[in-house]
Amino acid sequence: MDFALLFYIDESRFAGMSAEEDQELQKACRDEDSALERAGKLIAARALKRPDTAKTVTVRESRIVRTDGPFAETKEHLGGLILLRAESMEEALAIAEKAPLARYARVEVRPAYDIRA
Repeated sequence: MDFALLFYIDESRFAGMSAEEDQELQKACRDEDSALERAGKLIAARALKRPDTAKTVTVRESRIVRTDGPFAETKEHLGGLILLRAESMEEALAIAEKAPLARYARVEVRPAYDIRA
């Protein structure tokens, strides 16, 4: 089964983090991605740029509207995602619990599927 691990970040959790601590966290995340890849579990992993770089597209009744930023005003924002292959939801949850970023972000684990199947 495929799962998406969606990392919701509250920027205030990073306040006061030194450059060294940030580098250590980024290295730990890269190491985790590499370990998942070696285990044949990783499909893709991507960090997302800050919400102020986003654009939102809405199409209603053939009318297209583009707006700056994310759709909803919220304290947290989607900061990254990992697509992985796991045997079960329980395994996906165990992987999410070990993610270095889970110490700073809320991680949503959601089953994914291929709409072409």
